[in-house]
Amino acid sequence: MSTRTEKIASLIQHEVPSLLLKYFNEEAFGLITIEKIEVYDDLSLAKIYVSLLKGKTRFFKEANKKSWKIARDLAPRLKLKKTPKIKFLPKNNDDKTENVLRILDSL
Repeated sequence: MSTRTEKIASLIQHEVPSLLLKYFNEEAFGLITIEKIEVYDDLSLAKIYVSLLKGKTRFFKEANKKSWKIARDLAPRLKLKKTPKIKFLPKNNDDKTENVLRILDSL
């Protein structure tokens, strides 16, 4: 990523959590953590990697349906001519993390 796209990714990482709180019930998904953001150099797409404690399948389905609303609300905050489309993706967890989460769920 270029310096410009890194700055835009940083701005997105700063602004998106408040928008997620606006569109998603925290109780339904637990803790939503933005792990990483990748922005294409041409600003056509921003991939937002997210980790969740529960409701993963439902969250990604709903988040990608609402991504245009989130991008619309994000546009005035970024103050760019072109706002990237947003795609939410799961963060690749290693096996140890999955095991810990499975144990916590069983308690």
